[in-house]
Amino acid sequence: MDTIDPSPELAEALTFGVAGNDAIAHAARAEAARAALARHSDQMDRAYASARGQADPWKAPPFGAELVVDAGGDLDAVLASPAFVPEVQRELGIAAHDTFVNDEAGARYVQFNPTAGHIDDAYEGARAIAAQLIERGDVSHAAVVGAGRDYGEILMLTAEQRTTLLEGIREIGDASGDPDGRFASVAEHVEWYGELPERADLREALVTVLEGQFWTVGAPDLPEHLRDVVADLTPDASRPDFTHTHSMEGSEWAGTPLSESQPTPPGYSPRELSEREMLRAAGIDPNERAAQPMPSSETAMPQPEVQRSRDDDSLAH
Repeated sequence: MDTIDPSPELAEALTFGVAGNDAIAHAARAEAARAALARHSDQMDRAYASARGQADPWKAPPFGAELVVDAGGDLDAVLASPAFVPEVQRELGIAAHDTFVNDEAGARYVQFNPTAGHIDDAYEGARAIAAQLIERGDVSHAAVVGAGRDYGEILMLTAEQRTTLLEGIREIGDASGDPDGRFASVAEHVEWYGELPERADLREALVTVLEGQFWTVGAPDLPEHLRDVVADLTPDASRPDFTHTHSMEGSEWAGTPLSESQPTPPGYSPRELSEREMLRAAGIDPNERAAQPMPSSETAMPQPEVQRSRDDDSLAH
């Protein structure tokens, strides 16, 4: 059975019965959305006044009404709002919510938690709505969805970002042994929720991953699609006065600017040094767990020893 495309109906709902994309249409659309919100408020008042039992009579306001009012009826601004995709996600029923269930196990609320795939579905739905509005002439041809994949303080990840991050997290986790499970925890969060974490310890683990993979501001190995991720996790790194410091508590390098850090020990490549730092950050002695470095050509080549005494003149001739 084919799935019905909801985008035409949602695009129509977003106009609130007002076609066009000029100042007059914007004002009329904002007023229509404001009236719809007022009717919804009255309906909820009556529903709660007559409610019986445990079921909550609340229903969401009309799709996009608050965004349309805030944007003054300009649907270009609505589509570009970071709140638009979450609004689509809620309308499609794939946002986090509680569902009232009354079966043989009793009456209760069951929580639904969206996965990263649901977020991708919401973005696809939002883009389909935008395409419908462009075709109708209710937005400009330059209209785009979202001013970024963020909502509030949380950066929502694209499928490409998730895939790259998960590969990097698992590589660093395997290299360190992940003794406290923090890399496994951040991988689970990224894979399940499709967003950067808010918890400080998980964000620190991701910063460790970025540094270990050389995905830092200005680094030649930084993939283009991870620039937003790096900017979100290391917001101060783009400042001209930014000085990188190690945050490994208890380490002899803690708080030491990079330019003043200890010289590179002979025989270790920069990547090996990075891995050793990650092991230290994970509370592991790199001399015990990290692979011993291959000596460089200079250190590997035995140097001949010449032993002479003060009275030995055999080399003088």
